[in-house]
Amino acid sequence: RRSRQTSGAPAHALSASGVGALSSDAHMRVRTPFRCSPHPCEYEIAFVSDVEGDLDYFNRWVAGSRCVAYTGSDEAALTLTHARAYFVYGGDVPDHGRGSEQLLRLLVGLKRAFPRRVALLVGNRDLNKLRLTSECAPSDLARPHWSIPAPHWDPSAPTLSQHLEQVAAARGGGATAESCDCAAERLRWMYDNTLGCPATFEARRAELAALRSVGSATGDNGGGGGGGGGAAVSDEEVVAAAVADVMPGGAMSNYLRHACVAAVFGQTLFAHGAVDARTAGYVPDDSTRFCLPAAPQAGRMVDSVSEWVDALNGLLERGLADHAARPEWDAERATRGGEVLLALQNRDAMWGRPRRHRAHRPFQEPSTNLPRTFCDVGLGPSSRTRTRTGGASLLRARRACARRRSQTQRRVPTLPPSPPWPPTRSTRASLRGC
Repeated sequence: RRSRQTSGAPAHALSASGVGALSSDAHMRVRTPFRCSPHPCEYEIAFVSDVEGDLDYFNRWVAGSRCVAYTGSDEAALTLTHARAYFVYGGDVPDHGRGSEQLLRLLVGLKRAFPRRVALLVGNRDLNKLRLTSECAPSDLARPHWSIPAPHWDPSAPTLSQHLEQVAAARGGGATAESCDCAAERLRWMYDNTLGCPATFEARRAELAALRSVGSATGDNGGGGGGGGGAAVSDEEVVAAAVADVMPGGAMSNYLRHACVAAVFGQTLFAHGAVDARTAGYVPDDSTRFCLPAAPQAGRMVDSVSEWVDALNGLLERGLADHAARPEWDAERATRGGEVLLALQNRDAMWGRPRRHRAHRPFQEPSTNLPRTFCDVGLGPSSRTRTRTGGASLLRARRACARRRSQTQRRVPTLPPSPPWPPTRSTRASLRGC
């Protein structure tokens, strides 16, 4: 987890933690880069990312934030504390904790209250939930379990058949893979072996039970778990709630429709991650499939940050509309709605085989492949920038750029130096909300 709150953040700082776009109007339909005042002392940005359903951690972060606070003691809604406050959530809202739905609703409520001062980014754990509407649909459950392969990005992961055989062996009493094959076990297999969150099924059950208990006390059924207050949450209800969250009107669907792939505040680029020399400026084609291609799939390069952010956010909006129109597989099981967004959060689907197996290098080295405009905001070999990222890809790109600094002739505007990052002992004391 990474959280960061800066006062007077320098306009040339760059932050990266995944890849979505910033809605700039009250209805979240015009998706353009938001540029606040260029003067670094006129705004304050609070940043937190990858909470992953841990509502207790998020509450502790809010308690130490100068920009974000709860409106009352019941912790039912968030607000910005002053007129210069901005907030960026870096993506990955759900999964490991027991507060995923509540956190989704809190963030969307804050975005609706301050549409121009709040940016919600989409992460891989947000976008990959679009799979649930097709892979947990009755039509897909009718497919033989042995016909469903392991995830293409992790060939070592157990297949659905292997998972069901393990479940049958654990149950004993003559249980077979066929007798154990149901929607709940398929969802467990997805969580355990394809989404990287083995505790999510039971965490979701616990959250539904808690919401149901609160709903019983207030006369409301709570978070869509169904049934009366105090009743246990069944496996079928957990599956139904997981699918309903992604459908229009659900908590995850609302978050995705208020979120963006990337946002720009001043000259600071925020994204969930994977911003490196290969991906900077690249926009996937709408026809991109969620599969393991033999070569990188179709796409185009753009020459400016603003054009790139606009294009990615437009891609998100079109992908969500496609998913709403086609939430399940087609008759041939060849395609489904929102495939480009599933591919967007999966590097192997975008670029082909994993790096450790890839025999081809379709793009040039970082120092010669970046458009000039990207160098102007701190991605180039001669710029000085502070980075905040959820992965090491950007750091590796910067190191490669630094090694080639003496070889490039590119002229980049001189930028004022950034404070040291990671913070030293002296500067760490001034950072609140971390």
